[in-house]
Amino acid sequence: MTVDAQFDEVVSALRTSRLVGDLPEADLRAIASQFGGHAAAAGEHLLTQGETSVGLGFLIDGQAAVRINGREHTRLARGEIFGEISALLGEPISGDLVALGPVRYVLLEAERLRQFLTSHPEVCFRLLQGESRRLRNPTRWYASQPMRAHDARWSPSSWHGLSVVQQPEWPNEAALEHTLAELRVMPPLVFGGEVRTLTDELAEVAAGRAFLLQAGDCAESFDELTAQAVENRLRVILQMAIVLTYASGSHIVKVARLAGQFAKPRSAAVETIDGVELPVYRGDIVNSIEADPARRVPDPRRMLTAYYHSASKLNLVRSLSSGGFGSLDRVHEWNRDFVASSPAGERYDAVAREIDGAVRFLHASRIGRDSTEMNRVDVWTSHEALLLGYEEAMTRRDEQTGEWVDTSAHTVWVGERTRALDGAHIEFVSGIANPIGCKLGPTATVGEVLELCERLNPDRNPGRLTFISRMGAKRLPDVLPPILAAVRDAGHPVVWACDPMHANTVQMANGRKTRNFEDIVAEVDAFFAACASEAVWPGGLHVELTGDDVTECLGGGEALREGDLDRHYATRCDPRLNGRQSVDLAFRVANLLSERASAS
Repeated sequence: MTVDAQFDEVVSALRTSRLVGDLPEADLRAIASQFGGHAAAAGEHLLTQGETSVGLGFLIDGQAAVRINGREHTRLARGEIFGEISALLGEPISGDLVALGPVRYVLLEAERLRQFLTSHPEVCFRLLQGESRRLRNPTRWYASQPMRAHDARWSPSSWHGLSVVQQPEWPNEAALEHTLAELRVMPPLVFGGEVRTLTDELAEVAAGRAFLLQAGDCAESFDELTAQAVENRLRVILQMAIVLTYASGSHIVKVARLAGQFAKPRSAAVETIDGVELPVYRGDIVNSIEADPARRVPDPRRMLTAYYHSASKLNLVRSLSSGGFGSLDRVHEWNRDFVASSPAGERYDAVAREIDGAVRFLHASRIGRDSTEMNRVDVWTSHEALLLGYEEAMTRRDEQTGEWVDTSAHTVWVGERTRALDGAHIEFVSGIANPIGCKLGPTATVGEVLELCERLNPDRNPGRLTFISRMGAKRLPDVLPPILAAVRDAGHPVVWACDPMHANTVQMANGRKTRNFEDIVAEVDAFFAACASEAVWPGGLHVELTGDDVTECLGGGEALREGDLDRHYATRCDPRLNGRQSVDLAFRVANLLSERASAS
C-alpha cells in the first residue's frame, strides 16, 4: 500500500469516529497528518496496565480487548479511541488493551496531546462529553466517545405513514381508536428501571460473561390463564437455566416468551378450512382460532383482553420469582425427576449427580441459606413487537430518564418478515429504550445487518441489541460467519443468539407442521461452530417450548415419530418442544458451552 493510500485509509477510519467524524474533510486530513502509524500482532499490548500512557490512539483496523486486572470489560474496533485519560492526567494506565488479531492504529504522542486539543476545541469538548457519560454510567460502552443525540423528532407514532406489514384489517376504525385510547391510560406492565436492569444483564452477555435463554410459547392463548399453565412454562425455563448455569459457570439471563406473545405473523391473509375461505388467524390479540367467519373478523377489543391477560401472568411470574419457586432446591428436584423418568436420563445422570453434590455443599456450608437472593430468580418478559398500534399505545415516557419505554414487555423483537430497514417496525423499535431483538433469516446480508446496527444501536451500548439467527441447519454455516465477522470488525457490541426452530419447520402429509429435534440440535451446533470460527461469543438460545406433555416436534429422548403427532398436538401456530425435549436440548447446549469453556 502506498503512503498516500495509507493516509487516505487513516482519514477514512477517522470519519467513522463519533469524536471527529463529522468535521470537514480538510480538518480530518490535518488531524490525520499529526498521528503516527503503528501495528500490533495478536496478543500484543497497545496499552499496558500500570505503565505511562503513550498518547491518544485511534484504531484503524482490527479489534482489541480492554482488560482490567485480567478481566475483559469490552472490545474496541475501527474508529474507537484509547489512552486519552492517562495521557492527559499523566497517570498510569488503568487497564491493558490487547490486540485480538492483527491491529493497525495511529497515535498522537502524549506530549503533543494538550496542544492538539487546545487547537481543536470542538474535539476537546466532545472528549469531555464522552468522559462525563462514562462517569455517569460506567456499565455502558467503555469507549470514551460522546453519544449521538437522539432524534428529537421520534415519537411512538413515528411509524405512521411508513410501509407496514403483518397488520390486521380492522373493520371499524372508530372502535379501534376507542380501544387504543383506553390502552394509552392503562398502567404500565413493566417499568423503566426494570428495562435498564435487563439491558445491563444483556450487556454481560454481549461481553461473553453471561448467556441468554429466551424461551416460551409460540402463541399464547386466552384459554390458558391458569396458574398451572404459567408454572409449567416457568418450571421448564428454570430447569434449562440451571443445567446451562452448571455447564457454563456463567449467569443465565432468563427471558420468557410470556405475558404478551399473543400476535403471530402469517404468510397469507386468508386460509381455507373445510372448503371455507376465512381471514387467517393472527393470534388471540386479533381474532379467534375458531373456524367461524364471524369470530375470524379482527376485533380491536381483544387488545384490551390481551393487556389484562398479560398483567395477570406478569403478576404471577413476579410472585413465583420472589417466592422461592425458582430456588436451587426446587429446580434441582425437577431435574432429578427428569433424569429418573426420561429415556435419555442415563446420559445425564452424571451431571445430575454433580449438581446434587453442589446443592448439598451449599446446604452443608450454609452459604446463602437465609439469603433472599438464593430463593428468588429474575425472569423477564418478551414478545414480538408485531401489532404496532398496541405497542404504540403501551409506550410511555420514563419519568427518571425522559426516554420512551414500551411498557408492554421488558424486551421486544422484530421478526424476519418485518425487519425492513425502511419499514414501520424498525422505525418503531429504533426509538424505544427497551433492549430489542431482531431475527435474521437466511436472506440476511452483511450490508443489511450493519445498517440495522446503526439504526437500532448507533451509540453502541452493550445490551441494547440482540441478533437472533434463524437460518436453518444447512444454510447457517454459509450465511452467518461473514455477518458475525463484519459486525465484530465494526465494533458493534451485540448479543448473538440462535433460534433453531423456525427455519427447520416441515409439513407432514396430513398437513401437520413439525420440527425434528435433531435438526434443531444441528442448527445449534452450527451456530456454536460459526461463532467459534469468528471469535464471537455464542450468547444465547431462543426456542419455542411448553411445559405441557405435547407431541408436536419429532425425536428427542422419547424418540417421537410422525404417528405420535396426533396424540397431543395442541399448538395454535408452530410446533413446540415439550418439557422433556426442552431439558434434553439444554443438556446438549450445556455440552457445547463446556467445550467452549475448555477451549478458552
